Amino acid sequence: MTRHQHLKAFEECIVRFYLIKKDLLNINSNIDAPNYREQRDYAETAYLQTLEQIIDRGKKYLSLNPETDKAIKVAIDLDKYERILNNF
Repeated sequence: MTRHQHLKAFEECIVRFYLIKKDLLNINSNIDAPNYREQRDYAETAYLQTLEQIIDRGKKYLSLNPETDKAIKVAIDLDKYERILNNF
């Protein structure tokens, strides 16, 4: 993959992460649902896998990219998502 493709994949993973986070909040607000536990487990698994993908894509992008403003932003975002994963 090219540098641009890794950046695009990184950004798509971030969008997916926030959509999953939104779904997880909706699931957790409906604890009385009959399949609550199953839905929560699936959402948490997707949440963690997406975090791992964000980190992987970010690292790949940074390994291919010279120092630019975009690389600095990706590095800052990457650090943020690594902290989220470590605190989960």
